[in-house]
Amino acid sequence: MPRLYVERLGRPSGRALVFLHGLGGSAGLWAPVVAAVEPDWPGPVVLVDLPGHGASEPIADVGYEAMAAAVAQAVAPLDKAFVVGHSLGGVVALALTAPELEFPVSRVLAVSVRLRWSSDDLDNARRRAARQARHFPTKSEALAYALKVAGLPADIPAHDPRAARLVRSDGELGFRASFEPGASPAGRARKHPGTLTAELVQQSPVPVTLACGESDPWVRLSELRALDPGAVELPRSGHSPHLDNPIAMADLILRLTDIPPPRAGQRGARTTPGTTQSREQK
Repeated sequence: MPRLYVERLGRPSGRALVFLHGLGGSAGLWAPVVAAVEPDWPGPVVLVDLPGHGASEPIADVGYEAMAAAVAQAVAPLDKAFVVGHSLGGVVALALTAPELEFPVSRVLAVSVRLRWSSDDLDNARRRAARQARHFPTKSEALAYALKVAGLPADIPAHDPRAARLVRSDGELGFRASFEPGASPAGRARKHPGTLTAELVQQSPVPVTLACGESDPWVRLSELRALDPGAVELPRSGHSPHLDNPIAMADLILRLTDIPPPRAGQRGARTTPGTTQSREQK
């Protein structure tokens, strides 16, 4: 198993909240949502850089199930876990419910998972997975490219939490996005990724909620509701609701766990007694 970057916030024990990011990103993309939800969460808040992303090592068998197995090993042991995943991370979250992993998932919120993939979409994914990493002479140029890959605004500075671990140095070769182009399961999948996602939802032994942004160009609420009649559409959001509307995303997480969302004036003003923070490679 690869060494994965794992960040733990919140209380040291209790029901965990695990965040999994999308293709090309890092766990830092969840920073706005974590800031809104962590003060109210009664247990650990765990963020993971997926294999081949951020500060995590890649894996040889690039598949959703293999990524899920790596995550399960990296974050163990946990009590029951509510797993929230975006796009690629949403499919990995669903794959974590496989009984053979023995991962204590109690609920999954899968956001912006694509069910509709055209042949052109799959060809593009395969080409992307076969590319070599691009190198740049300066860190700022590499960051500009990495922000585009991660779906972030171009004007985000390097010290912004959302840009955490998106760039690495390759010595004499220069700087590059941390994302390994080959770490794209859709480009290497043996099964149609939309079919696999639908099967994972249907076979999940735990409650699954699907969600998408109201203006997502690749995911439609009607498609999600064919699998999950209670699927949620998040307002003022595209493919990345956790970036476009993090407060709505945080409120949805809290509602799904019966924790009352805080009033606007209270949000972020409270601290959690006994809060701990740690970062590790496992």
